[in-house]
Amino acid sequence: NSKIRVFTVKRNLQSYPVDTLNEKWEEASPESINNFSAAGYYFGAKVHEITGLPVGLISSNYGGSPVEAWISRDILTKDYAKEHKLPSSEKDFLKPKPHYTPSVLFNGMISPILGYGIRGAIWYQGESNVSDCALYEKTFPAMVADWRSRWGIGNFPFYYCQIAPYARAFFPEMRDVQRRCMNLIPNSGMACLLDIGEEICIHPSHKKISGERL
Repeated sequence: NSKIRVFTVKRNLQSYPVDTLNEKWEEASPESINNFSAAGYYFGAKVHEITGLPVGLISSNYGGSPVEAWISRDILTKDYAKEHKLPSSEKDFLKPKPHYTPSVLFNGMISPILGYGIRGAIWYQGESNVSDCALYEKTFPAMVADWRSRWGIGNFPFYYCQIAPYARAFFPEMRDVQRRCMNLIPNSGMACLLDIGEEICIHPSHKKISGERL
């Protein structure tokens, strides 16, 4: 589909913000979307179907990552220094899950695209923060506010998925926190995925439903 273009930000963990990327835009094809966000692609395809307009999709994601990895050093240092230790170099990355280190994904995967012309953002995350839902209720809205401030285009739409349950964990407290966040994040919306969870997989395969609900 030449009317849908995709851009994938490669995984990049950094101690401090960077501002360059080497990736490129591609037309949507079986090859270019093979490793792209499935929920993101179906979201974009639905937007194109409804509007008839060309759609550009930037995918910046790292599976199994916590929200604090996507928050800037400035916000964490200012408001959450007690809860999160910031790295000064790679030797400070958390082991065996370096992508759990605060700010490293913001530094390497959000900072380089700040200021790029966007219309909004979609977000599918939450499982990695179920151990402290009360803190997530503060850090998730703080992340959105920080991103919007840095983009400088106002309160752009921010839509997110309420995490789906699976047999080993139902996540009711986290889903309730996500529901409450709609009242804490201006111009936000939440796609409910309560009915598409799977018994043995924390990542349900119904990505088309997820994308179209977004």
